[in-house]
Amino acid sequence: MPQRPGTGEPQARLPAMASVGAAPAVVPGKVHIPRVRGMTRDRLDLRVVDLWQHGLSLVVAPAGSGKTTLLAAWAAAAAARGIPAAWYRAESTDGEAAGFLGYLEAAVSEAIPAGAPPIARGWSSAEAAVDALQRWPGGRLLLVIDDLHTLAGTEAEATLERLLDYVQNTPPDPSYSAACVKQRIALIDKNLRLK
Repeated sequence: MPQRPGTGEPQARLPAMASVGAAPAVVPGKVHIPRVRGMTRDRLDLRVVDLWQHGLSLVVAPAGSGKTTLLAAWAAAAAARGIPAAWYRAESTDGEAAGFLGYLEAAVSEAIPAGAPPIARGWSSAEAAVDALQRWPGGRLLLVIDDLHTLAGTEAEATLERLLDYVQNTPPDPSYSAACVKQRIALIDKNLRLK
């Protein structure tokens, strides 16, 4: 194992990076549902199940209030029931459209259970992503984009807006810059505190 320069200590290896089409490399840890280590909150767990009634949902709460924990538990439970549950942890460095689409493609592809029909690859545009999703015979899937706010004002946000316009078949709402159409938003709780 390689050593850290000047310390003699073993140097940890970085995870392998997988290439997605012509897009930049995908960091595998950003497209896996995180393991949940937290208290269960029955009230919120019951409310998050209601998100299935909406085509698009947004969970808004202050930093550190448990949004990621709540949604990771929900996504893991959905995956355990055989529902494809895709996870993508966005970062400010993912602002280019090609990288964003690469992560969405990798997340969705990773979520499809073994034995299910694969989804078409090569998401070079929002239109290509929509085409792949619409042609996929596997039915409904769950996509969680954690830390979406880090993409505000980027090509990635504009690409997501176009993708949602196609998928929702609803005109964009210019009063909400994070690409969410008001009629399609379900707010879980403005503050995920325990009650």
